[in-house]
Amino acid sequence: VSNAAQLILDECTARGCNLHDLPEYAVIQINDTHPSMIIPELIRILTQRGISFDEAVGIVSHTCAYTNHTILAEALETWPAAYLEKAVPQLVPI
Repeated sequence: VSNAAQLILDECTARGCNLHDLPEYAVIQINDTHPSMIIPELIRILTQRGISFDEAVGIVSHTCAYTNHTILAEALETWPAAYLEKAVPQLVPI
């Protein structure tokens, strides 16, 4: 997920796009549970690139769209906080 987020932001920057205008450059369609991790990852990377947390949240919320065709809660993936703390500790605060 991080690689995809970095690629999108790097390509946007290389084409002269201002990251503050990312929603005008890209739309990220998320069609499952685990790809949704791109949301906190994009926020993390944008804040590392000097954008405030609140603005990064706004940018990402206007860039990402989520679709899930599973209506049963028990069919959705869930991850314990301890797993996230071990696998992606940098995303836990987000």
